[in-house]
Amino acid sequence: MRISKRTFPNSASRSSPERRRRKPPRRFGIVLLELLTGKKPVMFTQDEDIVKWVKRMLQTGQVSELLEPGLLELDPESSEWEEFLLGVKVGLLCTAPDPHDRPTMADIVFMLEGCRVGPDIPSSADPTSQPSPA
Repeated sequence: MRISKRTFPNSASRSSPERRRRKPPRRFGIVLLELLTGKKPVMFTQDEDIVKWVKRMLQTGQVSELLEPGLLELDPESSEWEEFLLGVKVGLLCTAPDPHDRPTMADIVFMLEGCRVGPDIPSSADPTSQPSPA
């Protein structure tokens, strides 16, 4: 028996470059939310994953609950807090239910470029920098 696209009419759309391009942002968004909140996937039930939990915290005004106690100490009035919230929002954008509503990885990089909590990385820690002469 010869298998063709006629046999499986939707097979082309499942593996289309567009569809594959939209999966990494979702996975990245989930990892980003896990990193920012300190929550692990096993901490949630079958009915609520990290994305639903973050949305619920934002909708109910429990924004401070997003930060794991002791993970980061941020003042809600600080610019670092705003950067944290921007990261959370980017994570949620990446996990939009409709893949066409998710940003591309290039868009994600652009959005996160200005979202930096903490001091700049010293040039000696930059893996792309050249070693200093002895």
